[in-house]
Amino acid sequence: MSDEIVEGKVEIVRLGAIEATSPNDVVVRATGMAKTLADIITSRKLYTTINGKKYVQVEGWSTLGAMMGVLPREVEVYERENGDFEATVELIRTSDCAVVGRASSIVSGDEKLWKGRERYARRSMAVTRATGKAYRLGFSWIMSLAGYEPTPAEEMPVEEVRPVKRATLPQPEQSDPVTDLLVEKFATDAPKNNGNKYARPMSPEVLKEALQVKKAKSNPATEKQTNLVRILLLEHFADREDERHQAQEYLTGHKSFKDIEPEMISAILDWMKPEKSTDGSGAYVLGKDAKVELTMVARKFMEEHGQQQLNI
Repeated sequence: MSDEIVEGKVEIVRLGAIEATSPNDVVVRATGMAKTLADIITSRKLYTTINGKKYVQVEGWSTLGAMMGVLPREVEVYERENGDFEATVELIRTSDCAVVGRASSIVSGDEKLWKGRERYARRSMAVTRATGKAYRLGFSWIMSLAGYEPTPAEEMPVEEVRPVKRATLPQPEQSDPVTDLLVEKFATDAPKNNGNKYARPMSPEVLKEALQVKKAKSNPATEKQTNLVRILLLEHFADREDERHQAQEYLTGHKSFKDIEPEMISAILDWMKPEKSTDGSGAYVLGKDAKVELTMVARKFMEEHGQQQLNI
């Protein structure tokens, strides 16, 4: 009888771009990854709380994908006759470009928060939802290990976000020119309160100063208020992402929205003076003065870099 020992073949399990040699090894590696992922999601606030449960935003799911070496790729976006957008996204393993996941998702024109929105916004959300869904189908178990709900936040029904009421804002002991001007209605471009440097619309330099004044007297923004400010900025700048980042950095000192202090978010929301859209969708849009002022900030950046000016 031969004493030769025949070694068994070791099966390699591939978790994205990460290799494991056994089911137990898969769990061990995924658990370690989940702990790191949870720290990132918590510190960067990449989640939305709905009914007391935490649902991770697509940025958090994309972080998980990057950690695993799996990135999304838009396959197609189809616009239906009724205005619905259906997007299909694949997950690509960066090590060998293999397709390791795929999903499609729809943004319907009947949805309360999306009815009447611009076509680009509905198209973009369809892609966002498809991306989160693709990651969910393959890796929701890792998100659960991280302590979060296995459904992306973008797939959850969201309550209507209402702008903050003045009664809920902190009441300063002395007159706050920024708050006072947000209440004031301007019949023409020339402000009625002559001599007040905070008259609307404000120049970029004055706006930057005014937001700092308001920030010092504001309470931290709630999650709903933060989401509303984020949506309004995304919609105003559309696909001009670099321009949005530069405007955020100029006004707040932070290029990334996630780094902006909650008190500054409150100040920005108070300055934006969002109004309910007249299209009956229930969505909110920027106030007239805020649109002009953001455009002026963008123009300032373009001029400083020697680019073509923007038209207001």
